[in-house]
Amino acid sequence: MFARRSRGLLSLQWGFAVGSIRRESGERARKRQAAKQVARVAIESLEERQLLTGTPFYYAAISDYGINDVSSGVEAAVASMVRNWDGEGDALAAIITAGDNRQQRHDGWTYDMVVAGENDEYYADFVDERRIYPTPGNHDWGNGDGYAYPANLSEYRTYFHNSNPSLYPPGSPDYYDVVPAVNGIPGPVHFFMLSVEVNEPGSYGPQSAQAKWLREQLATSTSPWNIVVMHEPAYASCNRNGSTDWLNRHWSNPELQWPFKDWGADVVLQGHNHWYELDAAPGDVPYFTIGVGGAGFGTPSGTKAPGWQSGYEYSGPTYHGAQYITADDTTLNLALRTTNNPNSNRNSYSLPARSQPVVSIRASDPDANESGDPGALLFA
Repeated sequence: MFARRSRGLLSLQWGFAVGSIRRESGERARKRQAAKQVARVAIESLEERQLLTGTPFYYAAISDYGINDVSSGVEAAVASMVRNWDGEGDALAAIITAGDNRQQRHDGWTYDMVVAGENDEYYADFVDERRIYPTPGNHDWGNGDGYAYPANLSEYRTYFHNSNPSLYPPGSPDYYDVVPAVNGIPGPVHFFMLSVEVNEPGSYGPQSAQAKWLREQLATSTSPWNIVVMHEPAYASCNRNGSTDWLNRHWSNPELQWPFKDWGADVVLQGHNHWYELDAAPGDVPYFTIGVGGAGFGTPSGTKAPGWQSGYEYSGPTYHGAQYITADDTTLNLALRTTNNPNSNRNSYSLPARSQPVVSIRASDPDANESGDPGALLFA
């Protein structure tokens, strides 16, 4: 069964509800039958479940937005495009961000102003419905906006936690993972949301605490697709002091060039540089720079290392956009869409199809006792 959210309505695409179908037994069954004189079949929801047989899920990925530039209307145009994707038949499971959710602290900008919008013109519906999952960037920390603020994520964490209590509870790290769901049905993509700023304790290097956490979580993921999301790029094209050394580029960070593929990742999404770029090499995962969510454009430059595939997009003053992700249990496609042609895919990239679909249901509620109740009929 897969249930799609359609403007608040629940439409069942298969003819039965997902859960464990339990036959009443013992004293409990006798009491229920005595009360109703009707044999009952109870359908109990499973808190953690996955049933995927080719039904596509849709996601939007944005980065370097949060500019609150009412005069240009850039952020509003991107947000309008993304909201329109969230229509009948292809509702978005989530918006994923790769950082810089607010570009600056001064001028009285609050997170609600630049993420939801002063008049709900940005991503308010996704905030209210807990369908936006962020990663922090340097501007969220307060770095790089030209003002001497103490570097911390207190406003960022407070805003997103208040919007969605499952995000950043007190005492938790600044990184987390999530499998966005539609109508309680987890999708096929497992996102690993990192915090990789210089101010983040234990964030750099493949032996760091965060890298250890990521490696362990990827090893236990049962999702068809694993996508790592972070702000600073591991690989991107931008010269530093005129250097053309591939591993010595500005904001291409060797300390973030972890063995993602060996650990089980399929894709890395990154921001910070204000353009759209694909970097890929044989035997490695594709790295997408997706910093076209609203901030002013940068200019990629330099020559790729031998063997690297590159796809530059929009290195000058033109249209902003977002990445549109389509996934099911066997295929994953990532494409750029821009505000001038919001339903047309550019730079479309598909990963090789998986050979076997995933069909599984798991229970995690200790009170549900799905596996130990005599008379229980379970899907597995």
